[in-house]
Amino acid sequence: LLTIKKPAAVAAPEASQSATPAWTNSIAVLPFRDFSSRQDQEYFCDGMTDALIGRLTHIRELKVISLTSVMVYKKKERDINKIAQELGVTTVLDGNVQREKDRIRISAQLISAADQANLWSDRYDRNLASVFEVHDDISRAIATALKFKLLPQSQGTPGAATPKNMDAYEYYMKGMHFIKTKYVLTFREEDFQAGVTMFNKALKIEPVYTMPYFGLCWAYEHHYHVTGDANDSRLMQKYSEIFYRLDPDSALSNALMGYKLYEYQKQYERAFGFLKKAVEINANISEVNFLVGMCYLYAGLYDPGIPFLTKAVELDPYYLWAPYKLAMCYMNSGKYEKAAANFEKYFELTPIEPLIFPGKYLALNIWMKRYSKAEEILARGAKNTPDAEWVRKYNAILLAQKGEKEKALAFFRNSEVYALLEMRDDAFRELKKEIRGTESTPYIYYSHLLHNPFYDNLRSDPRFDELLKRERKLYNEYAAKYGTLK
Repeated sequence: LLTIKKPAAVAAPEASQSATPAWTNSIAVLPFRDFSSRQDQEYFCDGMTDALIGRLTHIRELKVISLTSVMVYKKKERDINKIAQELGVTTVLDGNVQREKDRIRISAQLISAADQANLWSDRYDRNLASVFEVHDDISRAIATALKFKLLPQSQGTPGAATPKNMDAYEYYMKGMHFIKTKYVLTFREEDFQAGVTMFNKALKIEPVYTMPYFGLCWAYEHHYHVTGDANDSRLMQKYSEIFYRLDPDSALSNALMGYKLYEYQKQYERAFGFLKKAVEINANISEVNFLVGMCYLYAGLYDPGIPFLTKAVELDPYYLWAPYKLAMCYMNSGKYEKAAANFEKYFELTPIEPLIFPGKYLALNIWMKRYSKAEEILARGAKNTPDAEWVRKYNAILLAQKGEKEKALAFFRNSEVYALLEMRDDAFRELKKEIRGTESTPYIYYSHLLHNPFYDNLRSDPRFDELLKRERKLYNEYAAKYGTLK
């Protein structure tokens, strides 16, 4: 069974560059409980939770915790004050669902975390086909109780975001149940397959229903990061294009298009145009902030990416990829303590052994001169995946630091290893191969060169100054062009 720990404390968020005003209140929509006589409506309850979270993100001043993180509390005792503290919110929505055939009864109450006061409560007895009206009614009631204005949802193609067929909606809810409440927390293959099957069943019934396309994008992108299967990335791109074509005014469809264009198709100018539009539509969605932050990270524009990834962590504190990517931004910006805190949070959350992607964290520990921790990580990697590239690389780096040239070069050769061994000509030759700084692959190496101590032996060489100057110029050009989405 998966045990998820409380996330480690992370440094205070940095000011966001998004157009959203500062949050003045916050809410966690706890998983709705199934009070049906047969106790067979778990997916419907999860769908209700997800739908309300989506509606509430349209209150600009309200911080709304994402579905993945609230689902951690699904089977736990509901200590409102404790949950609110762990998620960093001031209010909690608690509710339940009773469904008997085509009739539903939905009860909900809004609770103040500070004193457990009931700020609002109501009960809705409706036909199943009226469930979308209930979503709207509850969202408006919460906005009124908290004295906020609920902005209208972007509609895109009329009817595209709201299904006409309830069977399609139920399959979509089942798909999200498997992907967002299970697969992204556990990486179990059976959950991935079940989720994809449900989304495809929804689309077979109603091909223009957009949200299953989002579900498929999210499923295949996460599956790709686990398997590395190129077919997963191909399908993610395919479904993101369909999603956008059907709903071009959705923040999610624009964010996915921007990410796809940047990461997979190298159309950088177009990519940031889509990302800018996504933030303008709704900057309160965790996935939007995560995808924008990812593109900045992959561009080497770490400082502009930090506010978006920080916001993604705040909105979805149990989603493990956000602190990992945020840690990489902090690391390459020279903010080592903040990087370490987020890497540690990532490793607390990941359910997979052996550790996935520990190489950057190992490097950070070397940079911070925490050698015993670095050697501990390397020993685990050598035991579990002895032939992995990161294991060979950091074996070489640790040996190079000790001056054991032959042993180091037998493990791995790159610019960092050569620099540590003071083999300058070899280091600069490799750097020319490794550095990306052209329109074809615009990853900017400036921050990496500036803050990476493995290159300290090169800093007195005029060739390094020349390289740093060139990369700084490129960094400034890209920062001026893409560094703000306002």
